[in-house]
Amino acid sequence: MATEKQIAANKRNARRSSGPRTPRGKASSSMNALKAGVFAKHLLLPDDDAAEFAKLRAQLHDEWRPLGPTENSLVERLLALFWKQRRVYRAEAGLYTMYRQCPDGLGGVATALAKDGTETEAFTRLVRMDGAFERSIALTLRLLQKLREDRGNREGLVLGAPPATQTEEDPTT
Repeated sequence: MATEKQIAANKRNARRSSGPRTPRGKASSSMNALKAGVFAKHLLLPDDDAAEFAKLRAQLHDEWRPLGPTENSLVERLLALFWKQRRVYRAEAGLYTMYRQCPDGLGGVATALAKDGTETEAFTRLVRMDGAFERSIALTLRLLQKLREDRGNREGLVLGAPPATQTEEDPTT
């Protein structure tokens, strides 16, 4: 634990800091809290494939052909959920690779699970996140289906096109 003297020194140093000044520095510092990207503020992360994201968006809009802002919003939510779920799967594959190291060389899935179980329980957290995404996806799909059934009761709806470049902000936060 920090002493009173250290706390006071930290406060003095913090007052002198002006933070990032350049646009590049600000963009870089905006990612400081980023860990695995599962709870990222921005939907697309630096190592994400923007073309694959755009392809998934186009596919979802083509499949659902949303009418009006409510349906469009739900399709965009579905996009975000699917994209985050894919990230969970990539994280899981990375954990298997990372944790399967054993003293005699590479171990298997059991080695990865055993090692993680004694260290971080990251697999357990990923399973929970995946379950939460599955429930959110199911709910969003039910809402979309209900809205499609009720389309005849809503007037003045116009076929919604996918937003042009809404790749920065996460529509689910």
